[in-house]
Amino acid sequence: MYEPPSAPSARRRRRIPPPGERDAQPPLYPPRKSRRTPTPPRTRHAQTPCDEIRLPHRPIPRLRMPPRRRRRKHPPTTPGTRRTRRPHRRPRSRTMTPPFHRTPEELLEELGIIEPEDLDIEAIAQYCGATIVYEDLSGCQARILGYGDRAIITVDRRARRERQRFSAGHELGHWMCDRGKVAFACTARTFTMEWSIDNAEQRANRYAADLLLPFSIFRRYVRNRTITFATARDLARTFQTSLTATAIRLVELGSAPAVIVCSDAQGRRWFKRGSERFVSPLLWPREKPAPATIAHQILHARLRPRGPQPVPANAWFQLPPEHPPFTLLEDSIRMKSFVLSLLSWDDERRIIDLDLE
Repeated sequence: MYEPPSAPSARRRRRIPPPGERDAQPPLYPPRKSRRTPTPPRTRHAQTPCDEIRLPHRPIPRLRMPPRRRRRKHPPTTPGTRRTRRPHRRPRSRTMTPPFHRTPEELLEELGIIEPEDLDIEAIAQYCGATIVYEDLSGCQARILGYGDRAIITVDRRARRERQRFSAGHELGHWMCDRGKVAFACTARTFTMEWSIDNAEQRANRYAADLLLPFSIFRRYVRNRTITFATARDLARTFQTSLTATAIRLVELGSAPAVIVCSDAQGRRWFKRGSERFVSPLLWPREKPAPATIAHQILHARLRPRGPQPVPANAWFQLPPEHPPFTLLEDSIRMKSFVLSLLSWDDERRIIDLDLE
């Protein structure tokens, strides 16, 4: 039997607002407010610097590509043969200082050495990666053997302390300048005779002298002192170095013009001049000392050294005939089979005219 639908309950009824009231209601989700502060509107006459500048229009330049390199056409090869290639060119080797190299001045500055008592050769060598040991050696005064970044310097323990220090400095010079080469074993003759020829031994001698007799320290001790072997012995005791190296440094840094000459029975072996400010580079000693020199008398007449003596300058140097004669002070001593002579004079103007002739 059909039943009509029941009336909707009051709970389900929904009030429909009229059209005018529906538009006046606020939106269900209001718009989100912005946190940025509103900027004031620009006035009509406000201008910025950019508005006044008008750059002219320039077309964008076209990129020019480098010209294409044409591939070289090789001639056709016959079957069974290969085309030869151009030999590869090796880049030129540039002489660069190795990273392990340190000059004596750099070592002294890094270690803060300013006095002769601070020149500890064992500590300096250990800082450079070399260990110094003292043993009995036959046939040489010192030797060095290195591998990688470590080395062992062996010094004859029967030698004097001054000789041991200079021998260790000499081998340390090999370690800093000639690393990666063959091992070196140096005799006593090397420390005395290798001072003029440009080779590895001469560089090692110079390195040891610059390390144990540094310019900055040695210059303070030679100021206003006579250039004799008595002064050289006193300085050798202060710096604990060999007499030959100390005498050479005394000539180089002395306050008067001087020359040191090493001679034997055959003639002159080597010589060193003082500063060019005092001694002319054109001044060369004779190949053999004249009979009037004390060195000749010690070598041939077997006379004992008598200390500094005045001798004529023509006996040691080949001077022009028109040059006025003068005397210089010679101090010569015997050292085994050769003689060391210190020649000095009080006025550098006596030989300064050689540069003008």
